[in-house]
Amino acid sequence: MRVALGIACVLSSLSACGRLAPPKGSAGVDESAASAPDPESFYRVTRRDDRACEGLVCGGFSARRVDHDTAVCGDGSRRRECWIGVIDLSALGLEAGREQELRAAVEDGRALVRGTLARPGALIVSEGWFGRTGAEPSGTFYRLNGIYAGCEREPCPLAHAYRLNSGWDTVIAGLDLTGTGVSPAVEALTRRAMHATPDGVLVAGTTRLVRGPNGSMQELVASEIYTRAIPAGGVACAGGMCAPGEFCQTPPGQCDAIDRGTCSGPVGAHTVEFAPVCGCDGKTYSNDGARWLGRTGRAHEGACKLPPAPKPKGSRGEGSR
Repeated sequence: MRVALGIACVLSSLSACGRLAPPKGSAGVDESAASAPDPESFYRVTRRDDRACEGLVCGGFSARRVDHDTAVCGDGSRRRECWIGVIDLSALGLEAGREQELRAAVEDGRALVRGTLARPGALIVSEGWFGRTGAEPSGTFYRLNGIYAGCEREPCPLAHAYRLNSGWDTVIAGLDLTGTGVSPAVEALTRRAMHATPDGVLVAGTTRLVRGPNGSMQELVASEIYTRAIPAGGVACAGGMCAPGEFCQTPPGQCDAIDRGTCSGPVGAHTVEFAPVCGCDGKTYSNDGARWLGRTGRAHEGACKLPPAPKPKGSRGEGSR
């Protein structure tokens, strides 16, 4: 991956590639000197640090700025890892249970957060992203936003891949989720979120070259995928994922419009009347209340249409004899 990025830098420009900061202890890094704070960036907790102390406070965590060898810590020093004693999630507006779930994931290194280290010992978070598998991420971190290219031949552009914490981006022709072990349902939702929401999805992984009649392009082999943590109830289905127990209620008849849907709980007027509706999951429900309990959007009123019956094998036309 580093070789591929290096070639891309030569072909474009160093500034477009978001040159990484030099590693700890290398030339150009003075850990004792004060530096201007980093802009809002993505961070990941790497370990618990019970031995570290900041003033009279001991314990906490070590965090790294993803895809950078150093970060400017809250005290102005530039280090490989920054000590944090406070992870402030208040700006996210999450309900108590959801916030605790995200906090546990952040502290265990199973989540990414976007925020600042402008205060000593504090990570002020503006976005939280859950890792879907809990696996140790490897490779480079990207934000993926889908492309509707409509090619007739492969490889075909699938998504813009924006490298986190840099100005570098590229176009990929494929996303291989095999190594993540996610279920087919999560994979389908990930691809929908990538195309249908402004947030897209975050992915850690490496690239490989694929070739076909349309030439050669890179595809991304994922080691972990991340979806955004959002408040419950009445908010947009950003990232395509809602709080536990909720579902993305899209406008009637617009099952794929998750960017215009809201996170909703399985509530509503649950009656025993028979007024069938077709859910976005392709199932027929006895009424709209039952569809709410099924945690799915409404495709249309009435029963779902059955797929056409397959033709019997071995059937012959009139002129076959």
